[in-house]
Amino acid sequence: MNSRYQPKVAVKGSAAAADGGWNMEGTNLPKGWKTGATMMETMGVLLVGALLTVGAVMLISMAMNSAKLSDAQKSLTALSIQVRGHFSGARDYTGLTNALAIKAGLVPQKILRGDSLQTPWGGAITLAPAANATFTHSWAGLSDQVCTAMSTYQPDLWQSISINGTVIDADTAVSQANTLCTGNANTVIYTDR
Repeated sequence: MNSRYQPKVAVKGSAAAADGGWNMEGTNLPKGWKTGATMMETMGVLLVGALLTVGAVMLISMAMNSAKLSDAQKSLTALSIQVRGHFSGARDYTGLTNALAIKAGLVPQKILRGDSLQTPWGGAITLAPAANATFTHSWAGLSDQVCTAMSTYQPDLWQSISINGTVIDADTAVSQANTLCTGNANTVIYTDR
C-alpha cells in the first residue's frame, strides 16, 4: 500500500496524538486536495434529507387517511346492522336518536366521541327516523375525496344515498359523486331500510 496517501500515525507525545489523531494538517494528500465538505455538498445532503422527510410524511399521511376511511366504512356498516337489529321488533324507527343509539350501545367505538357521534375527520353523524319505516345516517363535514369514497361505498346496501341534498343513482354513483362532492364540507346521507 502506498504510504504517501496515508495519514500519519499518532505517536505518543506527537501533535497528532494530542488531538486524538484527527489532525489533518499532517496528512499526505496530493497538492490541491482539501479535507471536509464544501458548502454545496452540505446543502445537497440537507436537500436530500429534506426531500426524504417530506416523502415520509406524505406516505404516513396517506396511510392514516386510508385507515380513517376504512374505519368510517366499517363503522357505517356496523352502525346500520346494530340499529336494524335493535329495532327489529318495531314497525319503524320512531324514537331513533344519537342519544338512544349511544345509550343502547349501538355505536361503534371508532365514531363515538363522548356523548356524540363523529366521523374520523371530526364531522357530525346524525341518526334519525325517516318515512316508510326507514332511518337516515347523516355524515357531515367530509372532504371531496372522502365524500366520493363514502358515497360510493356499497351503494346497493342503502335505500338511497344523497350528496349535499341530491339523491344519487347506484348505477352511476361514481360519476355523480365526482360531480356532487365539492367544497370540502360535504354531507352524505344514507337512507337505511
